[in-house]
Amino acid sequence: MKEKEAQGAASSDRVRTVKLRIASRREFLDPVHMLSEQIIEEVGFTPDDRYWMVTAVREAVTNAVIHGNKERPGTGVDVSFELYPDSIRIIVVDEGEGFDPEALPDPVSKEHLLDASGRGVFLMKQLMDEVSYTFPESGGTTLSMTKSIRSESTGADE
Repeated sequence: MKEKEAQGAASSDRVRTVKLRIASRREFLDPVHMLSEQIIEEVGFTPDDRYWMVTAVREAVTNAVIHGNKERPGTGVDVSFELYPDSIRIIVVDEGEGFDPEALPDPVSKEHLLDASGRGVFLMKQLMDEVSYTFPESGGTTLSMTKSIRSESTGADE
């Protein structure tokens, strides 16, 4: 795991980045889960937001290991956490063949409601503020997820 800091002109521009690379093996999912809990806590999210964000990270890394890299020996998954003063950006990169996110079935439709899997991308989109995919020509999938800290003034008490 590597951590680096980039200092901008003002202290509010400060970004901390934590990067790790794991082999495409299921036994590394729990350690990534635990590490993501600690990293996300650093930014200052509420306990509820932290819980759901860690769920999104776990879904993303699971998809990269199982569906992207198909657990092939010699492949890996890169995970980066960019910590900003009021948000976090999480990037997950696999070495797979890529996919069409728009072609995924709707997991809440009648015909897929009882499916045992297929909700990961849907969950990530529900749990994070922004979710996007890029597919480099060299192969693989790059998933970027962003979440901002909600101010107390946006609570339900208004």
